[in-house]
Amino acid sequence: MVRPTIDRAPGPRAAFQTSRRAAPRSPMRRAAGAAVLGAALLLAACDSAEERKQSHLDSGLALMEQGEAQKAFLEFTNAVRIDDGFLPAHAALGRLHMREGRHGAAVPHLLRVAEAEPENVEAQLDLAEAFLELREPEGVLRHAEAALARDGDDPRALALFAGAVLLQGDVDAARARAARALELDPAQPLARLVAVAERLRAGEPEAALALLDAAPDTGSGAGPGAGPDTGSDMGFELVRIQILERMGDRQGVGAALLRLAEALPADEGLRLALVRWHMQADPPDLDAAEAELRALADASGAPNARLRVVDFLAQARSVQAAREELEALIAGAESEAEGAAEAGLYGRALARVELALGEREAALARLEAMAETDEGGEAGDAARLMLARALDPQDPGTPARRAALIEEVLERDGGNVEALALRAELALMEDRPSDAILDLRAALDAAPRRPALLELLARAHEREGDDALAAEQRAVAVQATGAAPGPSLRYAEQLARMGRLDSAEAVLIDALRAGAEDRALLTALAELRLRRQDWDGVLEVTRAIERLDAEGPAAALPQAFSSDLLRAAALFGEGRVEETLEMLRANWRDRGTPADLEAMVRAMAASGRGEEARAALDAALAEDAGNLAALGLLAQLQAGGGDVAGAEATLRDGLARRPEASQLSRLLSELLSSQGRFEDAAAVLEAGLEAAPEDPGLRFDKALRLETLGEAERAIALYERLYDEDPDNIVVANNLAAMLSDHRDDAESLARAAQVARRLRGSPIAAFQDTYGWTLYLTGETSQAVAVLRESAPRLPNNAIAQFHLGMAYAAIGQAAPARERLARALELAEAGALLPARAEAEETLARMQARLDADAAAEAAPAAQDG
Repeated sequence: MVRPTIDRAPGPRAAFQTSRRAAPRSPMRRAAGAAVLGAALLLAACDSAEERKQSHLDSGLALMEQGEAQKAFLEFTNAVRIDDGFLPAHAALGRLHMREGRHGAAVPHLLRVAEAEPENVEAQLDLAEAFLELREPEGVLRHAEAALARDGDDPRALALFAGAVLLQGDVDAARARAARALELDPAQPLARLVAVAERLRAGEPEAALALLDAAPDTGSGAGPGAGPDTGSDMGFELVRIQILERMGDRQGVGAALLRLAEALPADEGLRLALVRWHMQADPPDLDAAEAELRALADASGAPNARLRVVDFLAQARSVQAAREELEALIAGAESEAEGAAEAGLYGRALARVELALGEREAALARLEAMAETDEGGEAGDAARLMLARALDPQDPGTPARRAALIEEVLERDGGNVEALALRAELALMEDRPSDAILDLRAALDAAPRRPALLELLARAHEREGDDALAAEQRAVAVQATGAAPGPSLRYAEQLARMGRLDSAEAVLIDALRAGAEDRALLTALAELRLRRQDWDGVLEVTRAIERLDAEGPAAALPQAFSSDLLRAAALFGEGRVEETLEMLRANWRDRGTPADLEAMVRAMAASGRGEEARAALDAALAEDAGNLAALGLLAQLQAGGGDVAGAEATLRDGLARRPEASQLSRLLSELLSSQGRFEDAAAVLEAGLEAAPEDPGLRFDKALRLETLGEAERAIALYERLYDEDPDNIVVANNLAAMLSDHRDDAESLARAAQVARRLRGSPIAAFQDTYGWTLYLTGETSQAVAVLRESAPRLPNNAIAQFHLGMAYAAIGQAAPARERLARALELAEAGALLPARAEAEETLARMQARLDADAAAEAAPAAQDG
């Protein structure tokens, strides 16, 4: 834009004299002058905005070249703020996000450019690349085809197209397009990687390696694959490592890692990969691994890097070696003028080592001393909070001591996030979720997106029975972590519990798209699709799990979640029974795990092959007479076929061999109870508890038995202990609240029942809603109680207690007719043998309701008689 010229004004004296002599201007002349001045200012502002946005863009590009990504981001953002339609800035933002691995964030910017400039091939290809990173082949194809429409021989467009169709499973098309791209440009990295991936998928790692070695030299100076000087070289080298791992070439993997580490000495991840490689040797090369970790610690000088050495020593050498390392670090830090903070960090780590060794008194003394030494500082407060966590939970004085330590920290720093979080944790342990919520909200004011705090807040809301608020916090945690696996799993699990299966599936898919394939996420997705009977979806996930397992060792997950068992479940769901059984037989033959046996036997039984299932179990028991899985399955198979005596004999034989096998005790007790042999069932439970006194399942079953026997106080005592041990167990919480509210009438017990039952508020389970509604009734919230119980009682038509609860709630709000109906039903069920502890109260209230209805009927009849 042409800048307007302005004539130089006269000097001050001349201007003064002129102003004295000049005649006053007319209003019209003044207006004209203002308009001219305004136009000039507008043009100047326009020029300034153009220059400023260009300046921000140029500065950002320069910063990108210097590796200053965050500063470059701010410059590009400033340019867009000045002019949201400034496409070069959007393109730069897109490329920056791509370079930093934020592919989802790059898409809106790149899409803006591609839509505004459809002829811009570079923009189309940048966008296609973003979609490829996100594993969205439809988006890749749409924009790669737009580029190919302008130039059918563009190597990059062909490579992107090849990558997309390979994701879709069209191997032939992928191979052809990648080959054409390499024919046009042998240095095209993506095309070569697609070709390599295609050979790996075909099970030909040697051919894949040959393709990598055939890549033209890009400047390393040592031939193909010799050393990574460019991004594509590094990508090739990483793929090379994966191929060599698949081929079992340990030495080749080590050589490749060394080349990468030498080329990129500041890359911590590569050094740690070398450490893992040394540790995977047979035997592990501990000295080399330790040397790498020490080199990393010396290079960074950061305390966390030195603590990584300590962790290594504790795991690979001995805890004593870790202790000696920490003592040396503490001595070194204390000798430095500015080393107090580091000394405190190492001191707390040493206290953790002492706690791990069982040296509680030494650890507590160390933390006490650190707190006294730094009475008002951050290190002292950190020691106090660690001390609060480390106190013996069995000591009666611990709760008060913990509270005092936390309050001491908060008196100095009311916003101390760790202190607020710890106080909230203790409040949850003591079943005070409302207090926990207050502290967690305060902590989140200072650290608004800390995932651990958000998860604690979600748990507190769950304790309050507010699933919607709990889900909201977990959604924020997912967003804050960029859809990390842990928060995403917890959010998806809650959504599934709430019955929102579609949303849960979307969360898991988003998490998989956001990062590398995670086995736990994939397994959760497969389980979810099994619940929805989406058999094709399950098979799709199992293929991804199998690819992941082929690239490295499977995660330490239960064998029941192995990819082939998930595949078998999907095949069985599709009705492909023979194929399923063939696979399960092979699994049992090759691996012989309890999960394989159970899957095979259950599939056989479900498909009408009971004799074959029995034969398989007999064979397993012939090989190992104490096989618990086989004994349990055999007993269930026998009982299901009507052979109750055989099932009992099988379970008793198993318990004679393994009296501590609580699962067999529970099965036998359940079997005997189903036959009305309650005393025998009780004896089995007692024997099981004698052999395994701390087994929670047996103790829970005993509490249920005490309930049915009317021994309420003994049942409550057992439930209280189980609840203290696992306050998140919603079944235990329900039973405890129900027993307290049904069998006690003192204010303290009723308040306790109401507190425990609050978490049941949003539950879809009718029995839980009944418990919650009854506690509302007992605490005087009768109208709300009726609203809850009116939903739960019809879903429990044969439960006398549920009918009694609703009848009493109706009576409390003066609705005599529905009260009479429900109470009469409760008594009818009690006559038939149903449990109804408050039978006398039900009879008395029913009589009152009937009397009221009779009186109302008489009152209505009296005027009619007078009229007659």
